[in-house]
Amino acid sequence: GGFQRLDLEQNRNIEGTGLGLAITHSLVEQMNGRMEVTSEYGKGSVFTVYLAQDIKDDRPIGDFRERFKEMAKQEATYKESFVAPDAKVLVVDDNEMNLKVFCGLLKDHGMQIDTAMSGRECLEKVKTKEYHLIFMDHLMPEMDGIETYKQFRELENNLSKDAIVIILTANAVSGAREMFLKEGFQDYLSKPIIADKLEELIRKRLPAGLLMEKAPVEDGEAEAGLIDWEKGKKYCMDQEDFYREILETVLESSSDKELEEYFAASDFENYRIKIHSVKSNFASIGATEASKKAKELEYALKNDHDVAYVREHHGEFIVLYGRIMKAIEERLKK
Repeated sequence: GGFQRLDLEQNRNIEGTGLGLAITHSLVEQMNGRMEVTSEYGKGSVFTVYLAQDIKDDRPIGDFRERFKEMAKQEATYKESFVAPDAKVLVVDDNEMNLKVFCGLLKDHGMQIDTAMSGRECLEKVKTKEYHLIFMDHLMPEMDGIETYKQFRELENNLSKDAIVIILTANAVSGAREMFLKEGFQDYLSKPIIADKLEELIRKRLPAGLLMEKAPVEDGEAEAGLIDWEKGKKYCMDQEDFYREILETVLESSSDKELEEYFAASDFENYRIKIHSVKSNFASIGATEASKKAKELEYALKNDHDVAYVREHHGEFIVLYGRIMKAIEERLKK
């Protein structure tokens, strides 16, 4: 039957209506099953569900590993469908893990992403930058998403007043969407975030001029011509083993992650130093075009302190970096 939440005072932040258990219990009973629970105060509960099942067919179902490999292969050929290197996005969430996941999902689209860990920090950021999209977590301490959004709309010097604001909620009960739209949010997304849903939402909500379509490509084909392998090999005294070693080193360097971090922190001094080494790495493996783009970013910072140029071209460079890594991976498989 019913269950009760202990220590209501401390646990008032916990989301949920408590209906989940009752619904599960009734479903299990309708399926002629039973449900058991063991609880230890302060530690948690274990729920066990027993259901009787008929065997429809006793033939072996085959090797699941093979099937898993097949599925993984299909997923690997999926390509991001668009890039939006000029889109400025702010993600507001008090949970660092959520921010990491969210930025990971957006990174493939080469967007410029900032994060804020509280409503207050969000309100500070929109005073200094014009964002196109703001993803706002609903439940946050001190000031929740709804309260933050109210203040956001009343903010005097809000550079992002025209941004599309989307609320993120783990509590997607029926009627939630209507409630959030009534509060003025343009849309809502339920957590945990599903990549396809997020993409669909960005397509629908991002101002049209910012979206650049990427033609879906077969593996390897898009990466043709990015690296002149013969040229790269010449730099390695024409020794295949030596060249492969260099390619592996570049592949493992994960300089894109560092560039992303420096860019997010507006640390353009370290950004310049890192892009300098990426420039020479790319040149030495035969990725001449990409090396030239890295050089342009480096020189913008070195000679003119032209941060605007970097802000504008960083996103597309990160996408290019990813394609170079993909090409190296393909080459090393051979």
